[in-house]
Amino acid sequence: MRYLAAITMICLAAGCATPNARASEGAASAPITLYVEGPSVGTLPTGRTVPNGDVLARRTLDPATRRIVEQVVAADGRRSASECEVVMTVDGTSFSMKESTGGFEGDGTLEGTPWRWSVWRSTSRLPDGTRVESLDSRSADGLTARKRVINRDGAVVIQTVERLRPISAERFAERRSGLLGRC
Repeated sequence: MRYLAAITMICLAAGCATPNARASEGAASAPITLYVEGPSVGTLPTGRTVPNGDVLARRTLDPATRRIVEQVVAADGRRSASECEVVMTVDGTSFSMKESTGGFEGDGTLEGTPWRWSVWRSTSRLPDGTRVESLDSRSADGLTARKRVINRDGAVVIQTVERLRPISAERFAERRSGLLGRC
């Protein structure tokens, strides 16, 4: 699906802290880097469920600069894995976001303790008029991202659910290298 990379990036864009960030709770202004991975499953308008690949992400939350920078690798097995970067700027309980190559931009809202948000909602707009509406949440197990991809005519193209679990920096580096075919 041509929307995989954009959907994957959008799923993580608000930057909730996961359980492996607890070591940094006392340092509210210190950057926190998180690593997650997991499957993406899509549901087509017909109701048919289809595998939508794997997601691997590194997210750095930096309260001092009010920024969240996310590096995401998306691999669906039908084409080469792709890697993108999203920069989010936080302003209170709102954020704006932009993918570094212009793949999408958007905005959203955050709920919960600042820099440890439990729920975030966003709408992202792609250059072709497609928009992605997201409802993402944090749990003890990691992150769950639910997306609706809506084409420029207003029709839902696919809905996705991504269940992302915390991983180590070492696992992220190994998986990233393997997916992108780099040493």
